Amino acid sequence: MAYNSEQAATSAYVFMIQSLLSPFKEVVHIMPVKKIDGEKYFAVVKKTIVELDGIGFKVIGVVSDNNSINRKAMSNFSVPPKLSIVHWCAKIKDETVFSI
Repeated sequence: MAYNSEQAATSAYVFMIQSLLSPFKEVVHIMPVKKIDGEKYFAVVKKTIVELDGIGFKVIGVVSDNNSINRKAMSNFSVPPKLSIVHWCAKIKDETVFSI
């Protein structure tokens, strides 16, 4: 079942974390979807980052491919949204977002 539809999922977004200083890797979230747009995907990515921070992980980067939905979602970490390399601050859970 898709998270955002009563129909069967046709894709799954898999969220993994990987340590910079150790061999630790782990799948932290699997989101089956039928169809998703950039805004909804951005909300899920943001929520995942905030929840990881809440349990002690420090997310310092997000790696994504060049899919149009992924580009749209990642552009929302910038204010105003723009397609570029985006950096955000640790206050993401307080709705404060910065881009460089």
